[in-house]
Amino acid sequence: MGIVVQNAFTVQTPQLIDDRTKHATVADALQSITPIRRTIGLTVFITSESKAYWFRDGITNDDFIIKAIPTSSPTPFTWNVD
Repeated sequence: MGIVVQNAFTVQTPQLIDDRTKHATVADALQSITPIRRTIGLTVFITSESKAYWFRDGITNDDFIIKAIPTSSPTPFTWNVD
């Protein structure tokens, strides 16, 4: 008999369910989120700065950077129809 693993669920709570996603400072986040718990793309809100940081290209401390908001939109694609 196998073990049933739940792979999708909905949580209806106003509280964060993952303790990795909100920290007071960058130093606190990097100390608290050990490398084994880091993933590329993990976004963390830093409350002292009111900014979001993320592990963009890896899971090292150097990969933890401010998640920038794009300042310009990409050039729209145009069709050449003759």
